[in-house]
Amino acid sequence: MALFKRYDLDVGALGYHVIDTATLVYEHLAHLGLHRLSLKVACQMLGVSNEGAHTALADTVRCEKVFNKLMRAGLLTRLFWGMRWNWWVRTGKVVLD
Repeated sequence: MALFKRYDLDVGALGYHVIDTATLVYEHLAHLGLHRLSLKVACQMLGVSNEGAHTALADTVRCEKVFNKLMRAGLLTRLFWGMRWNWWVRTGKVVLD
């Protein structure tokens, strides 16, 4: 809720539990070729460290970093992510589980 207040976002009747990284990743990155919605893949695409994955604190910090990057990114940044991601997939430089 603090992030919503910081960005002056009104969630209205939408509960905080409805908005998650999968929703944000789909909304902001699916059209660029990212069709896997896991936090791990989102972190890989956005350059966020996966260190300490699957611990409560580390996952919370990673979610916040993904959220901040998505909310602050302009069109050119998103296009860059898409081109970089497609290149990584083609060259095998990304692990999709």
